[in-house]
Amino acid sequence: FMIGLLLIVGMVLYFKLSGGDKINSTLKRLPRVFNNPEDEFNLKKYVSDSIKGKKTKEVIVAELLKRGWSKEQVDYVFKNLNVLKKK
Repeated sequence: FMIGLLLIVGMVLYFKLSGGDKINSTLKRLPRVFNNPEDEFNLKKYVSDSIKGKKTKEVIVAELLKRGWSKEQVDYVFKNLNVLKKK
């Protein structure tokens, strides 16, 4: 039991001292495109459903911009959906 506990404490200290905060600092530098994760999820779902419904990208983009979504948000969703489809 003690060896396991020492290993866990050692790993935590190692990551803290060796730059475990790099992940957090990288995440903080990423641009925030959406105000909350729910907006991102809803937009991705709408775009995905629209594509399945045979709407063209141009039509979807025009509809979303008309509804108040920013070009940055729309581009972000299309880029991420393409990444998901390639996997």
